[in-house]
Amino acid sequence: MTATGALRGLSLSLALLTLAACSPRGAELEIIPARTACPPPKVVAVRWRLPADEPLPAQLTINGPGKPTKPWRKASTHEGEANTGSWAGDGLTVTLVSKAGKPLARRTLTREPCAKR
Repeated sequence: MTATGALRGLSLSLALLTLAACSPRGAELEIIPARTACPPPKVVAVRWRLPADEPLPAQLTINGPGKPTKPWRKASTHEGEANTGSWAGDGLTVTLVSKAGKPLARRTLTREPCAKR
């Protein structure tokens, strides 16, 4: 692997790592691509963590670019993980919503463009 290829791989890995973060309300939401090679992943794992005092169930909603938000899964445990179907792609946004309807955390799947060969 060339130095340029290694740097591109590192850059891509860093872009994917930024998808995990903690919200100001203490909830965590993470999108984990099943693979890092081009083309963009179609199946991703979504991992969540709610504060212990957050009432259950929470809701995971999804939307893609230009698409309306819709319910995807219930988060009936304070920590969990679920895989999307093969429909996930660049621009998919997942929002963790409290039982009261307030957004707790939001992440969007983004990737750098694939290098042309």
